[in-house]
Amino acid sequence: MNLFNLFKKTSTVSKTYINHISVTEEIEVKIGKPATYPTEIVNLLQELFSKKVKVYTAYLAWVQNTATNEPPHYIFAIDTDEEWDSLIEETVSAVKKCFSSDVFIDFMKIGKGGINDYFINKTTPFYKK
Repeated sequence: MNLFNLFKKTSTVSKTYINHISVTEEIEVKIGKPATYPTEIVNLLQELFSKKVKVYTAYLAWVQNTATNEPPHYIFAIDTDEEWDSLIEETVSAVKKCFSSDVFIDFMKIGKGGINDYFINKTTPFYKK
């Protein structure tokens, strides 16, 4: 599974960092519905994805990897055949203005099995073509 993390590091000048992470082994995470629904972000993503021919559905959850020191955060799962790196760069550019300086979020491409089953079977997409 490929994840993109967007997070901001607090410093004199706040900068946005994007890390590309490939998960090659099973990891245990806590996942569920976010307590606070990010309406502004979802609206921006719906608008962006509606302009993309090959973005089919997008989902939202709240996730925590208890094996790391990452804080609990939003995770957006996207079912797409768009070129992934370009889509994520555009997505991050669209939503980064919505976050405070200490935010951490994940973007992942929907696949099969594992955490993908949670999105497909337990949630309703916030975007559907």
